[in-house]
Amino acid sequence: MDFEVSPDLLRIFIEDARGHLEALDHALLSLEREGPSPEVAAAVLGPLHTLKGNSGMMGFSGIKDYVHRLEDV
Repeated sequence: MDFEVSPDLLRIFIEDARGHLEALDHALLSLEREGPSPEVAAAVLGPLHTLKGNSGMMGFSGIKDYVHRLEDV
């Protein structure tokens, strides 16, 4: 990371990431219960895509790259 992230911005990022991870958890449980469908796929990919983008904007390339690989799965 080439810049320092302010504590407030980091707090916002973490709070937002928790929300996306919670949504992802619910979507994966739906996938397990209901099986694959376009709706469930969108519910899984949406939070991942947003988390990837937010991580990239913050300069957290390790998280961004990891989430990108998860999207590919």
